[in-house]
Amino acid sequence: TQGNVIFLGSFSKIFMPGLRIGWMVAAHDILEKAVMLKQTVDLQTSSFAQRQASYYIDMYDLDAHVKQIRTLYGKRRTLMYDSMKKYFPEGVSFTYPEGGLFTWVTLPEGLDAKAMMPEVIEKKVAYVPGGAFYPNGGHANHFRLNYSNMPEDRIVEGIKRLAEVLKEKIGK
Repeated sequence: TQGNVIFLGSFSKIFMPGLRIGWMVAAHDILEKAVMLKQTVDLQTSSFAQRQASYYIDMYDLDAHVKQIRTLYGKRRTLMYDSMKKYFPEGVSFTYPEGGLFTWVTLPEGLDAKAMMPEVIEKKVAYVPGGAFYPNGGHANHFRLNYSNMPEDRIVEGIKRLAEVLKEKIGK
């Protein structure tokens, strides 16, 4: 009620991962400044992509879609988690996310997730090294896995392949 709240959202996680369109709800003077700032950073958001999102919202039930993908992502999250519990070696820990599309993996100290990437990619598996998420450096023994875009059989197979590399590196 005092204009001190800015609400941001994105369609990329709820509608289409590659669609980089979001929204902002704020007091008018804040929106004006945000628009000016955005115009200095890029020319504009794709009009075509904005129309795609708008047409979808007009034609379909976005809330029903979100409910459906939450169920799908929840199933994939649980499958990835259970697969990591089953196949990952002792000493590797990971989160059980309550939301989102990623799980966070922590390797034993001294292992470097970025340095392991070539071996992991050779097995046709990928992750995002965790060091990139720490602006002050460190935390090389972390990585982030995405469970949203692969079917269930590929999630299990990917975890098995990743586990092979981890077992080799940890020596177990």
